[in-house]
Amino acid sequence: MMAPTQPAAPYPGLRPFEPHESAIFFGRGEQIDRMLTALEDHHFLAVVGASGSGKSSLVQAGLLPALAEGFLSEAGEDWRFVMMRPGGRPFDRLAHAVRQSLGNDEPDPDMEAFTSAELRAGPKGFLEVIADAQLPESTNLLLLVDQFEEVFRFRRDKAAGTIYR
Repeated sequence: MMAPTQPAAPYPGLRPFEPHESAIFFGRGEQIDRMLTALEDHHFLAVVGASGSGKSSLVQAGLLPALAEGFLSEAGEDWRFVMMRPGGRPFDRLAHAVRQSLGNDEPDPDMEAFTSAELRAGPKGFLEVIADAQLPESTNLLLLVDQFEEVFRFRRDKAAGTIYR
């Protein structure tokens, strides 16, 4: 006797919604519209709120799909999203996310180390990394730093090379 198949759960549980789950993410259209307006006006957006309030879901299943569908009319539909969490090694994590997001799916520790060094080289390191990627001129890039506060939680003991929380 075959067990009946159960329908897919309508919600992801305790984890945040992901971009591919935008069809089941609803009820926050007004917030998404305000986010799109802020991005259009300022090219920067900080989403802040209490822990567990759905910030990550709002961005990943609300904002990102809206951008990809062309709801930021002036920018078009050609978007690349670099998504990362800083953790204890923010430059290394950013290097990995950039390389992965710009079409370099296969991990290459040497290239990631080079990208990380380029990011650390100066205040325009990120811009240089993006220029090196030679994206088409019509491409929009959104850097999403989830859990940005992690940048402030970690510090490095330079002498010992140890990371402390």
